[in-house]
Amino acid sequence: MKKHGRCKGSMTVEMAILFPVIFFTILGMLYLCIIKYQNIAAGTAAMRAAARGAACWDKLGGDGAWDFQTLEGEESGGGLLVAANYSEHDPYRYILDTKSEKRLANIQAYARWLVEGNPSVMGEDAGSKEPVVTKTGNILQKYVTVSITKRYTNPFEDVMAQVGLSAPDEAVITASAPLNTPAEFIRNASFIYDLVKGDGYKGG
Repeated sequence: MKKHGRCKGSMTVEMAILFPVIFFTILGMLYLCIIKYQNIAAGTAAMRAAARGAACWDKLGGDGAWDFQTLEGEESGGGLLVAANYSEHDPYRYILDTKSEKRLANIQAYARWLVEGNPSVMGEDAGSKEPVVTKTGNILQKYVTVSITKRYTNPFEDVMAQVGLSAPDEAVITASAPLNTPAEFIRNASFIYDLVKGDGYKGG
């Protein structure tokens, strides 16, 4: 009986030691999965903003390009384009884009709107940065690039460190979409060449 009692006591001590380790390991892994999910959601928002911005580039040169920028009250908008004035459709936007900053600002507003609609399960700090939208690339191929920075406050940081787990405090998610193509550059270059040569020049 004494031996059996010592065995039960030993198991109780072992469980008292192992249970917190197992519990906090599972808790840490769950936290990492949540952070991964939120980063994937942010990545999806960045890809959508970049692709939509590149596709609608010619329509984003004015103020209030999206319905959520113009609707008020209960009508929050669904991220749809507002009918743009035809004067904003700059035909030379790929040669000399005078409204580039306005277009980038409208894409940034769309990216911000998408990020705000993402679920925030836990751990996200309100200090996350604004989405950054830039036009990158070279003369042959240009891209719209959207970067979203997520900052997290880990309430389990010390406990996770004890079991060998860690999570980054900041994640930068970047997505790009092609703004134009080499074929379009050739067309624009041909247009400029014909323009320089004079009216009626058709090559040759």
